Amino acid sequence: MNAILKEIIPETEERFEVYDDKSAEWALQKLAEIRTEEARLVGACNEQIAFYQQQAQHFKDRAENSAAYFIGLLNAYFDTVPHKTTATQEKYQLPSGSLVLKKGRVSFKRDEAAMLAWCKAKAPKHIKVVESTDWDGANSLKKSIIIAAGAAIYAETGELVEGVIPTIGADSFTVELAKGV
Repeated sequence: MNAILKEIIPETEERFEVYDDKSAEWALQKLAEIRTEEARLVGACNEQIAFYQQQAQHFKDRAENSAAYFIGLLNAYFDTVPHKTTATQEKYQLPSGSLVLKKGRVSFKRDEAAMLAWCKAKAPKHIKVVESTDWDGANSLKKSIIIAAGAAIYAETGELVEGVIPTIGADSFTVELAKGV
């Protein structure tokens, strides 16, 4: 016998049986009481679950806001100290972690036909034998391009490279905590 039934119908030596309309009606009423109590208790549990989910979200939001505040302070401090610079990032090491500014990556929107026509006329060494621009190879056009005023400029001549539109990604600042901190 389940726990709810034990509360409603204590175990006795006699077992309840439905033997007429009156006993069937009594069993239906007890079943309705069980379902009503179940709905009440499950509803109360769901309210508590919703409450705790709201609380958890509140704590997450508060922690995120606090973390953003300190990351902002560390980012401002980072700008005031000398740090190690590589092609892809700048880093300042501290005992409990690192302040890291990852440089935005340059990506290019390319028109292969326009680039090929331009390379044929201006920089044939960047053309592959298969008549495509040598963009990423050993003698790549990409390595010969500099970005100036948001445009792709051929470094050797200073000319605008047709068919190449550079897009510079945003820098991102992160804080890396040392292990065990």
